[in-house]
Amino acid sequence: MSWVANVVLFYSNAEEYGEIEEGDEDSIDYLGPSPCLANVNEWLRKHDRVELVDLSEPVGGKDRHGFECCIWGAAINHLDIPAFLQFVAEQPWQDIEGVQVMIKDQEDPRFKLYELSTVDA
Repeated sequence: MSWVANVVLFYSNAEEYGEIEEGDEDSIDYLGPSPCLANVNEWLRKHDRVELVDLSEPVGGKDRHGFECCIWGAAINHLDIPAFLQFVAEQPWQDIEGVQVMIKDQEDPRFKLYELSTVDA
C-alpha cells in the first residue's frame, strides 16, 4: 500500500552560487548543486526512495524571475520523516538558518514547515 509524503527542501542560493556581494549580481558563477543536496539524494537512494528534483525554474509572465532560493522536492513513498529530517539537519550547510523543509504526509491536511536549525542534529 502506498503512503506518500510530499517533500519540499528550500536553502540559500549561497549553497549553489557562493556568497554574492552586492553589485556583483551580473558576474555570478554557478557552482552546481549543493554537496549537501547530493548527500541527501544519496541517503534517499540508499533507502530505495526517489531523489529530490529541482523545482527552481523561473516562473511568471514575460518578466520571468527565478526564486531567490534553491527549491528541490519530490513525492516520496514510505519516507521515514524523522530520520530524513535528522539526516538533512546533520549536513554541513553554509547557512543552516536558511534551510527549511516542508512536508505534507499522506493524510495531513496541510504542509508542516521544519526549520532545520531547530532539529537536534
